[in-house]
Amino acid sequence: MKSFFGDIIYEFPLCKAVYELNVVTNKTYLTPYYYYPIKISLNAEESERYFFLTRKIVNLIKKKGIDLSTASLEDLETANIEDLERLLFKRSEIIKTASEKIEKLPEILRKIQDRQGDLKDTILFTHEKIIDKVIRVVESTHATYRRFTQELSLKEREQILDAFKKGHIDVLIAIKILDEGVDIPSAKNAVIISSTTNPREYIQRLGRVLRPSENKPLAYIYDFVVLDSLKMFSNSPELHTLEEKFARSELLRVRVIAECSLNGINAVTDVFRW
Repeated sequence: MKSFFGDIIYEFPLCKAVYELNVVTNKTYLTPYYYYPIKISLNAEESERYFFLTRKIVNLIKKKGIDLSTASLEDLETANIEDLERLLFKRSEIIKTASEKIEKLPEILRKIQDRQGDLKDTILFTHEKIIDKVIRVVESTHATYRRFTQELSLKEREQILDAFKKGHIDVLIAIKILDEGVDIPSAKNAVIISSTTNPREYIQRLGRVLRPSENKPLAYIYDFVVLDSLKMFSNSPELHTLEEKFARSELLRVRVIAECSLNGINAVTDVFRW
C-alpha cells in the first residue's frame, strides 16, 4: 500500500480533532466526549474454552516455527495459516460474546436513561451471535430500536438511518456494517459491547458518535473490556506470553480512546486498578 501511495504527507490526530477549533465554523472538528471502560470477566465455562484454544494456538505456533517471543498479535493474525486464523477467530469470539456483557448491559442503559431521560441517539455495537440477547435487553427498556445488519437492503438502511436521525428510533443495534462510510451526526451515545483490536476500525466506530451536530455538546462512550484472562495463564509462560499480546492490544485501545476524552486520567486509572 505504501509503495503505491507513497509516504504519509499529513496526519490529523483524534485529540486535535476533538479540541482544536475549526476556523471556518468556530467549533471543534469532533465532539468532546467522556469515555467509560466497563470491566468484563469470563465465566468458568468461557475461561475453560479460552484456555483450551490458547493452548492449541501456542502448540500450532511452535509447530510452524514462529517465534512467539518476537511475533506481534498482528503478525499472527496475518500469518496466512488457515488453522491459526480459525483458532484465533474462535478465541476472539469468546471475548466478543462473553455472557457478562449481557448481564451488565441493563446497568449501562440505565445510566444513559438517568443522564438524559431516555435512550435516544444511542448506538450499540455488538456481535451477530449475541444480537438477539442485546435486543431483548433493549426491549425491556421500552425504547424504540432497529437492528442494523448486513442483511438489510440499501433502501432499508437509508430508511432506518433517516428515522434514527429524526428521533423516531431511539437505539440502533449494529454489527460491523456501521463501522465505515455512515454519517450519523445525531448519535451521542455509543456502547461498544463487542470490539475489535484493529485501530482503524475502532476509531471509525468513534466517528459514528463524535461527528458535530446541533444540540450535541458532548458524546458518551461505554466500552466493554476483557482483561482478566492473563490470570489463568500464570503457571504457563508460553501461554502467558501469547495472552500478554492480546492484553496489550486491549490496553492500547483503551489508551487511544481515553487519552482524548474529557475524563481520560480517571478512565485509565480505573482500568489499571482492575
